[in-house]
Amino acid sequence: MNVWFTSDTHFKHKNILKFCPNTRRGADPDEMTEIMIQVWNEKIKPGDTVYHLGDVCFARQEETNAILARLNGDLHLIQGNHDKVVVNGGAEKFWKSIQPYLRAKVNGQDIIMFHYPIKEWDSMHYGSWHLYGHVHGKDMGLNDRRAMDAGIDNRPTADMSPWHFDEIAAVMLQRPVFSHHN
Repeated sequence: MNVWFTSDTHFKHKNILKFCPNTRRGADPDEMTEIMIQVWNEKIKPGDTVYHLGDVCFARQEETNAILARLNGDLHLIQGNHDKVVVNGGAEKFWKSIQPYLRAKVNGQDIIMFHYPIKEWDSMHYGSWHLYGHVHGKDMGLNDRRAMDAGIDNRPTADMSPWHFDEIAAVMLQRPVFSHHN
């Protein structure tokens, strides 16, 4: 089983094409959404685990549900500031879990997941990771610790794909465990 992370997909969001022109593909929100679904399903297989760190979709309920129904994987949502539609009106059935914050052990690694970047988190001094979204690749000054924007706009390849656990591990293991005695 593979484990994946993503954030800020903003399916169907017209303005995200303007806000993130270097990382978004497609001529319009519909084409962008279709490309993201295709890329998602090429990488993520049924039975894979996906942690989505919020801001999933900008569409009405029926359209949101139709998009979620097409996505491979067992989906877990860490809610973002734009996720009211994806947790109501039938969309909740597409998620294995929904929470505002999650501490999980993934492949033996403690990971703190939250939509927003935080400067300190549980067990950071013992090697836990913090994965977040919300900032669309903006440098938050957290590169001196094991924290990372796991959103699609932070992909160095700008391919709008989710991050595989191994890709994140390659980044995190280059960073120091932050000591609270500094």
